[in-house]
Amino acid sequence: MRLTPKGQRRFGRRLVAAEGSVAFTCLNGHFRRYWTSGRGEPLVVVPGLAGGFELLGPMFRFLGRNRRIYCLEPRGEGAPFVVQPTRSLDELVDEQRSFIQTLGLERVDLLGVSFGATIALKLTARCPGLVRTLVVSGAAAHSSSLAARIACRILERYRLPTDSPFFNRFFRLLFGDEEDVGDLLDLVAQRCWRTGQAIIAQRLALLSDYDVRASLNRIRVPTLVIAGRSDGIIRWEAQLALAEALPLGRFVAIDGAGHLCFVTRPRLFARLTDEFLRAENACYVV
Repeated sequence: MRLTPKGQRRFGRRLVAAEGSVAFTCLNGHFRRYWTSGRGEPLVVVPGLAGGFELLGPMFRFLGRNRRIYCLEPRGEGAPFVVQPTRSLDELVDEQRSFIQTLGLERVDLLGVSFGATIALKLTARCPGLVRTLVVSGAAAHSSSLAARIACRILERYRLPTDSPFFNRFFRLLFGDEEDVGDLLDLVAQRCWRTGQAIIAQRLALLSDYDVRASLNRIRVPTLVIAGRSDGIIRWEAQLALAEALPLGRFVAIDGAGHLCFVTRPRLFARLTDEFLRAENACYVV
C-alpha cells in the first residue's frame, strides 16, 4: 500500500511530532524508549493499542506548547531490545508507575488514549497519590466488545498481509462515519502495522479481563473523559457512563469524530485537555 504524493505532503507531517527527542530508560532490567517534547508542566501520555507514540505526533505538537510531554513506548513496540511478553494489564500499570518514578516526578498529570486509557485508569485507582489530574479517551469501565474478541482470534490464528488494501479498510472503523479521512486512513494503517501482529493480538487478549468498575470510587482526582461522538469501537454512551461513575468525572464529546479523535482533531483535543488541566491544577496553586 502506497500513499499518493498529495497524501504524503498533506498527512506525512501531521503524524510527526514537533521538535523533541527519543531517550532511553531502564525498567525492570530492560532498556526502553520514550518520547519527550514540549515545555511546561509535565504530562505523561500512555499511547494506544498500536502505532506507538509516533501515532500521537499531531496531538504532541499542540500539547507541547504548554506541556512537557513524556511518553513511554509500549512493551514490544519495535524496540531494538528483546522484551518479555506481557502477561497482564497490571504489568503495564507497574511499568508506567516505574517510568514516572524514574523521571523523578512525584505527582503527575496523566493522559491515556484508547488502550492506554485502560492503563491510566488502573494506575490512578492503584496509586491515587501519584496522579494529580487524569484525562482519558476511548475507554469504558469494562471490556464488552465482541468485535475486539473476534479481531483477537483472527490475529492469533492468521497471518494478515500488512499491505492489503482490503484488510486495511477495516481501519476505517477507527474514524467517524462522516469523517473525510482520505489518505490519512492509509497512513494510520501503516503506522499501526509497525506494531507486530502478535503484539496487537496479545494486547487485545489482555482486555478480555479488563474491568475497573469496582475501583472507580478510588479514582478521586479530577478526570476528563473525551469521546468521539461517532466512536464505533467504544461507544460515546459507554464513555459517558464512565465519567458519571467517577467521583470527579467530567465528559465532553467531539461531534463527528471517531475513536481516533486525538489524531483527526488534534488541535481541539489538545485544547480541551489543556484547558481542563489548567483549570483543575489552578486549585493546587496557593
